[in-house]
Amino acid sequence: MTPLHYPEQYPEGPWGVESEGRGWYVCDRRTGRKKRIGPVGGRRVNWFDRAMEEAARRNKGSVTQ
Repeated sequence: MTPLHYPEQYPEGPWGVESEGRGWYVCDRRTGRKKRIGPVGGRRVNWFDRAMEEAARRNKGSVTQ
């Protein structure tokens, strides 16, 4: 799975967001690791935004390490 969306402040970061089936995933383009964040089309929660926030958080951690 190759991420299609990357946080604005980390366009070259390893973590991005991809949808597969009915879910949003945060995935690492280097290793292919992925973590499901939530469903596509959630009613109360914007899961895409949550996935982008998680990708930004992970990218920030990978830059400082």
